Amino acid sequence: MKSPLTNYLKWPLIIFLVFIFTVTIAFTIRFDPLNLSSPTDEYLITLLNSEREQFESLRHQYVLSSNQSGTTRGHGLELQNIHPAIPSLLTVGGDENGLIRFVFAEGNILAVGAGWAKGLEYVPADNVEGAIPKESLNQAYRLPPGLYTRRIDSHWFIFYQKDE
Repeated sequence: MKSPLTNYLKWPLIIFLVFIFTVTIAFTIRFDPLNLSSPTDEYLITLLNSEREQFESLRHQYVLSSNQSGTTRGHGLELQNIHPAIPSLLTVGGDENGLIRFVFAEGNILAVGAGWAKGLEYVPADNVEGAIPKESLNQAYRLPPGLYTRRIDSHWFIFYQKDE
C-alpha cells in the first residue's frame, strides 16, 4: 500500500520535471549552443554556386550602401528585398578592408557573452587575416574559440567564428 505522502509528492515532481524540460528545449531553440541550426559546408557551397549572381549583387549593394553612408563598420543591409532563393540569410556585414560577411546561422551560450556564427564571406585579398584554414567546418562546434575558414574559390570562403 502506497503512503499518502507518495501520491502528494508525485504531481509536484512531475510538474517540476515538465518545467525543466520545457526550459531546456526553449534554451536550446533560442540560443542554439550546440549549433543545431548551423548549415553544412555543402549547403553553403551549393547555395553560393547556384546563386552567385545574387551574392555578387548583394555584395555590390553593400559596398554602395557603405560608401553612401560613409561607414562600413557596424553597417548592415536591409534584408527585406533579398532574393527568395537565399531565405536563410540572417545578416550582411563588413569591414573597412572590403571583407563582406553573409551570416546564415548564429547562436550563443547565454543572452550575452560567448557566441558563434557561420556563413559565407567575400574577401578581396587572398586569405582571411587571422583565420585558421580548415578542410571542413561541418563540426566546427568542437573547435576552440577562434575564426576558421574553408576556401571555396579565390575570394569566397565559408567562415565559422566562435567567441569566448
